[in-house]
Amino acid sequence: MGVYAGPTLIIIPGLVTMLWAILAIRKVTAAKRWTIVAGTIIGRDRDAHGPIDVVEYPLPEGGTRRLHPEPHGQYVSGRPLGTQVTVWRDPQDALEAVLELPRLERFAGQFVVGVLGAFFFFGGLIWAGLIWALVSR
Repeated sequence: MGVYAGPTLIIIPGLVTMLWAILAIRKVTAAKRWTIVAGTIIGRDRDAHGPIDVVEYPLPEGGTRRLHPEPHGQYVSGRPLGTQVTVWRDPQDALEAVLELPRLERFAGQFVVGVLGAFFFFGGLIWAGLIWALVSR
């Protein structure tokens, strides 16, 4: 069994890294699975980058909540007041919402780490398979 120590030292970290990346990507892209609701631009505000829209969206139990775009996001402010916009609302916590879905740069690092983990995991499996083929002769 000592001959499998090398592949095991590659397979286990590769598997852990791959699973971590999958969970991290699911967390970052969670908004894609959230409920879509219609928000309304009700006003303007300012941040360090200039004027931004203030969007109000409905809560499931009644009432509304206000939302601002992400400071470094792709949402373009400046539409007329009263314009309907898409809001992604978390079904578990209606107070959590976003005005845009995550773009690739939000999870590109986790994706690259996951690909490297998969490379080591499957490389270790192939290495273990080759050892098994040689030992079982």
